[in-house]
Amino acid sequence: MGAGVDRFLDFLDRHQLIVWLAALAFYIAVAMSLSAPVGVNDEDRYRQFSQALLDGEYSTGSRRGWFMWWGPGMSVLLAPFIALDTPLDILRLVFGPIAQAATVVLLWRVLLLEVGKRLAALGAIAYALYWPIWMETNVVLSEIPSTLFLVLALYLWIKARQKESSGHAVAAGVALGIVVLIRAELGYLLEVGLLLSLVLFAWRRSPAAKRSFIGALTAMIICLPWLAYTWTESGKVAYWGASGGQNLYWMAVSKPPLQGKAVMYNFAFKDRRFSEYWPFIKPLENRDTIDRDEAFRTEAITQIKADPTIYLNNLWKSGSRLFFDTPRNFKPLSSVSPTVVVPNLVVLFAIVFGAVVLTLRRRWAAIAIAPVFISGGYLAGHVALSGLPRYLMPVVPIVAWFAVVSWARTRSDSAQPCQVPSCGRPAAIGTETDAPRSAALA
Repeated sequence: MGAGVDRFLDFLDRHQLIVWLAALAFYIAVAMSLSAPVGVNDEDRYRQFSQALLDGEYSTGSRRGWFMWWGPGMSVLLAPFIALDTPLDILRLVFGPIAQAATVVLLWRVLLLEVGKRLAALGAIAYALYWPIWMETNVVLSEIPSTLFLVLALYLWIKARQKESSGHAVAAGVALGIVVLIRAELGYLLEVGLLLSLVLFAWRRSPAAKRSFIGALTAMIICLPWLAYTWTESGKVAYWGASGGQNLYWMAVSKPPLQGKAVMYNFAFKDRRFSEYWPFIKPLENRDTIDRDEAFRTEAITQIKADPTIYLNNLWKSGSRLFFDTPRNFKPLSSVSPTVVVPNLVVLFAIVFGAVVLTLRRRWAAIAIAPVFISGGYLAGHVALSGLPRYLMPVVPIVAWFAVVSWARTRSDSAQPCQVPSCGRPAAIGTETDAPRSAALA
């Protein structure tokens, strides 16, 4: 039985296209089973922004800063398709099932670099069955593309370490830069990562530290055109976007029956349940996106300083909402869906499991810390600014990698022989370690 499984996995390893086609067929079937999205959503905005980019009006429209609610990544990725008048169904196929199937196969390849064939297959299958992201396969949203490029960055960085290649580090930085342009909130983590990698390189002068700095610097260079645009529009250096202030405001002021979940200001104007907050938010209606975001942020900070207990109470609610989609404004806990709770409970268990195993076995130095830092920082940022389950999706394959590799690192039969010179020697966190082919993103 075991030999047969291994032969089958070897066959799939030699015919990866079959794996991708099987995953593609599965996700196409999933997408076809879902109802078509209705109403205006992010998909419409991305297509609108891509057309504005093609028309040369991305930064010259009458609504100053309008495009800074989202990063430009999706607009750039969609632009070639919009230029060719690609039908919407084809766009949804490319950015849904095709991209998601590629992510599953790529995660499988990442795991094969770190663990044995069976564990790698189990990890990839577990991610493929992650139900919440199935709901994104019939619409053009940012979660699936950002996930694909994040896993690509991880794969390229592992290859950079394995081959001790600066070229692969540059390629990993390009992939990570695209992720940041899609998910602009990651820009602040990129700044921290660049600073840390620079300090590490100046301190150690090791090839690993050099590759970390090269990767982070490349990602930042990819983002410079966006930062130049936001600087001209806002007058602020390293200004990544104009959506955080509103989210922070609702975290800082919401009291039951509100639960800290962000509310779009234009919806709050029309709903009398938010009338308590109208004296502040109604005067913002005619302000542009940048000024409105700054006003929300300033007021939020003022409210947190005046009464931090409101914000602190909403933090645990935000964390719960990130994983379990509850509590929401005006909705009881009983409204939660098991289709969200069950898979995300598994994700939460995987995070805790990996962390506990590595801590008890004292093996943190045996796993790449930078992907953990990026994923952990990303999740912490969304908890701080009002979490939702869709924000969890991009890091789920990183969680799968973390849990599988953490388990493998504690077993004597993990993966394959290490192929880097530093294996078997003690190493500090963030440097080359004794872990087989582990890698960092920054």
